[in-house]
Amino acid sequence: MPIAMKITFDDQGLINRLRQFPAEQNAALELGIADVAETVRARAVENAPVSEGQLRKSISVVQTGATAIVGPNVSYAAPVEFVTQSRYAC
Repeated sequence: MPIAMKITFDDQGLINRLRQFPAEQNAALELGIADVAETVRARAVENAPVSEGQLRKSISVVQTGATAIVGPNVSYAAPVEFVTQSRYAC
């Protein structure tokens, strides 16, 4: 004799849960970007020449959602990066 089984579920609950996936994906994406940005910042700090340490201290991460900007906030950073380190040790 066949066994019959009836399975019911709340359709609205399933729909609500499926709607949460994009938000969870965005949160995971933002966390991943934050991790990568911090790795880039740490490497930039390691590679920055140091005299007084102001250039290294100025390198930071600014993140807005899924966009992160890594860089220094001192005016002499570009000449230090694009000219030889011996001329601009900061």
